[in-house]
Amino acid sequence: MNAHAASLSALAQSLRARGVVGAGGAGQPLADKLLARPYRTLIINAAQSEPLFSKDWAVLAANAECVLTGARALRDALGLSKVFLATRDEFAGALPELAAAARKHPIALARLPDAYPLGYEKILKREVLGIGIDMVS
Repeated sequence: MNAHAASLSALAQSLRARGVVGAGGAGQPLADKLLARPYRTLIINAAQSEPLFSKDWAVLAANAECVLTGARALRDALGLSKVFLATRDEFAGALPELAAAARKHPIALARLPDAYPLGYEKILKREVLGIGIDMVS
C-alpha cells in the first residue's frame, strides 16, 4: 500500500471511529464515500448562505489557521490537487488576513459575490469551479 492509500485508509478509519456519518446530507458514511471515489478538489463552504447569520466569517475570524491547517491535512491525506476556501465578498473587511493565511498553506481563496443562496452545493460548484449547474450531480 502506498503512502497516499495508507493515509486515506487511516483517515477513513478515524472518521468511522468518531461516528462521522455523512457528507452534505448524504446517507453514505463519509469514510466510505472518500474511499469509493477519487476526489481531486475540496471546496470549504464558508459562503454563509443564510442572510442574517455570521457564523462562517466568525469562525474564520477566530480560527482561520485551524481551518486552513485542517484543509491542508485533508488535501494531503486525500491526495487532492486543489483546495478552495469559498467566502463572500462582504466578509473581506472582517477577514483582512485571510488571503495571506490561505496562501501560506497553499489554499485558493474564492471570493464570491454577495448573493443568495451561494451555499447551495450546485451554485457553489458553478461559482468556484465554473462547472455548469446542469452538469453537477
